[in-house]
Amino acid sequence: KNSGQSLAAWLRLVLADESIQSVRALQDGLLLARLVEALSGREVANLGGPNDNPRNVRAAFAAMNAVGLQTAAMACAPEDVLEDATQDVMEALVFDLAEHFVMAPLFPRGGGSRKA
Repeated sequence: KNSGQSLAAWLRLVLADESIQSVRALQDGLLLARLVEALSGREVANLGGPNDNPRNVRAAFAAMNAVGLQTAAMACAPEDVLEDATQDVMEALVFDLAEHFVMAPLFPRGGGSRKA
């Protein structure tokens, strides 16, 4: 399995959606918003309908910022997602989301010493 297949499997698990075959499915703003909601536990505000993808992608990025994920420092911006992002760009987005919502809480920084 390559990383893209593994990430797609993780998305299927998190979203309970067996139809996801690729991280590029997140170019659908409603699916991206569902992922942000599932990981953050907060509703994504200002979503449009299924035919308003630019609005939905931007709403998902706004929600990421609202929960402390600095999207300006991420590998992609809403425009990248909307403009037929490559597989690599979408994988980087998923890694950024996983790092912020899954890995970082498990390994908090600062405040304590590490023991060898």
